Amino acid sequence: VALKDKTYGVRVTRGKDWTWSDQDGGTGSVGTTVPDGDDQRGWINVKWDNGRSYRYRVGAEGKYDLYYAPGQARTGHSDRVPLTGKEK
Repeated sequence: VALKDKTYGVRVTRGKDWTWSDQDGGTGSVGTTVPDGDDQRGWINVKWDNGRSYRYRVGAEGKYDLYYAPGQARTGHSDRVPLTGKEK
């Protein structure tokens, strides 16, 4: 299932529109969506388990670069709810 909005704290893998080579560490790699201080619509930051962080499309240009990781519940912090920086 494609990640279609800015939802933080969910585990993701590369999705159907992926064009970013092996930034994620390779096919099957998993990362976590994290806030990055940029509210640009249609993009979200992912910190991959390999330690790298990059931004990916979640609707920008009509593309969806990320899928929810297998077994990942469709929950997290949506961009519709302001983050205070004190979440646990």
